[in-house]
Amino acid sequence: MVARRNDDVREIADREFQKLIYGKDHPYARHTEYAFIDAITRDDLVQFHQKYFQPNGMILGIWGDFKTQEMKKKLAKIFSPWPESYTEIPRPPSVEYAYTFSVHYIHKPDVNQSNIILGHIGTTLDNPDYPALVVMNQILSWDRMFKQIRTREGLAYSVWGYYGAEYDHPGVFSVGCQTKSQSTVKAIRMMLEEIRKIQNEEVSDEELQKSKDRYLNGFVFKLDSKAKIIQRQMTYLYYGLPPNFAEKVKNEVEKVTKADVLRVARKYLHPEHVHILVVGREEEFDEPLSQLGEVHPIDITIPQPQKQMPPPTPEEESQARLLLNQMFTALGGMDSLLAIRNGKWEVQITQNTPMGEMALEGEIWIAYPDQMRIDFNTSWGKMKMLVNSQEAWIEIPGQESMAMPEVQANSVRRSLRQDFVNLAKNFSEWKVQYLGPATWNGIKGEEVAIAKNGEVFHLLLDSSSKLPLAKRYTESGEEGPFEATEVLSDYKKLGGIFTPMKSEVFSGEKKISQTVITQGQYNVELDSAMFKIK
Repeated sequence: MVARRNDDVREIADREFQKLIYGKDHPYARHTEYAFIDAITRDDLVQFHQKYFQPNGMILGIWGDFKTQEMKKKLAKIFSPWPESYTEIPRPPSVEYAYTFSVHYIHKPDVNQSNIILGHIGTTLDNPDYPALVVMNQILSWDRMFKQIRTREGLAYSVWGYYGAEYDHPGVFSVGCQTKSQSTVKAIRMMLEEIRKIQNEEVSDEELQKSKDRYLNGFVFKLDSKAKIIQRQMTYLYYGLPPNFAEKVKNEVEKVTKADVLRVARKYLHPEHVHILVVGREEEFDEPLSQLGEVHPIDITIPQPQKQMPPPTPEEESQARLLLNQMFTALGGMDSLLAIRNGKWEVQITQNTPMGEMALEGEIWIAYPDQMRIDFNTSWGKMKMLVNSQEAWIEIPGQESMAMPEVQANSVRRSLRQDFVNLAKNFSEWKVQYLGPATWNGIKGEEVAIAKNGEVFHLLLDSSSKLPLAKRYTESGEEGPFEATEVLSDYKKLGGIFTPMKSEVFSGEKKISQTVITQGQYNVELDSAMFKIK
């Protein structure tokens, strides 16, 4: 899910590490963006299905209680109407990799642990050395790193390693851990040291036997059902491996010697040429990451959907600007709007959630153009939300401050950009288009589209008063972007500005939330420190 892909730190690290190994634009490191989804049409899906879903490209596996010949007859009857055709399947993309050393960092301010991954390219399953690599990795990951970093040093709860091998392309060798921020660089140095150690001398007899036993004891669970057996056979057939591939690997694992482990460690491990990736809070690290090498920051901001407004005719633009100037006059006048520096509102918010209706009371402060603070009264104390153009934080009583989820932060920033005061202050920068009479959610008015930098929203203006009746915009939701309609009503004059005291947000016909302003004031005395993010 695009909207939530930065919620889980381990998921972030795994995703971005794939890009370091394969390249950010390589199919093996690709991930979905809103733009990719928006570009897919129904015709694309139909053409893909017609091209690739063909009987000539299928492998069918069946298991259960049946008579083979009878089953074959049934299948022939069922699939015989499906016409044969042939589509050449593209070959797997090639992987070009050059061993090099690099250090990369992703800032994640809402965590108190660092998620670390380091490694390089792996191998393929048909490599004759794969069985020895399996044993070597077991020793390196469990008997060495796990014991040293977690058990003896107590630096991490989670420590792992994996020498990846894929069917049709090289996998990824990676080792990693989650450790407290204050031991980040120490943990990295220890992981590198363990890789070097396993290259310098043979492992012990005990380590070798335990590693083999660990693999062999788990082998039985790979083939403990007919479903698993059939699925493996189908996979091996697809990739051109022998049907007894699993058994061959098992037999070769049993033959691995200490000399084999040393040989493959020296041949396939490259501690001087690893990519190091850390996700965490660098201000709390025990040492600067730059002590390891030049640091390359990675931006994981999720590109929001870009929408373009069709070029308006001169008449459409002229009519839109006329209507919007009339709207500014109706709201209190352009001069009055431009004179607004800030605002304070006491609000009652009702949110419709899957668990039912949730009611909150609180206060909202805005320092134009881009700072907002929201204080909610809760049973455990006052919860604060602080947002500016760069950062967004939540402060909860009795807990550490945490970064606001990106979906929520984007929503607040969008509301600030589209605020009527900011719209007035930046009116010349927005492109506008008159779309004519319209009806939204049963409300009739005149529709105007407004756009800047790939962001488009619409206003529905009262035909008589020219006051805004509703907004329509793309909102950031938990399941992704959706079109929201915000109905504005109960206008009241606050400090010379007509202000909608009630707003209701809908997704289609479904009401999502309601905000009621009980008191409000513009240009109040505000201490800039109240917007300071700790």
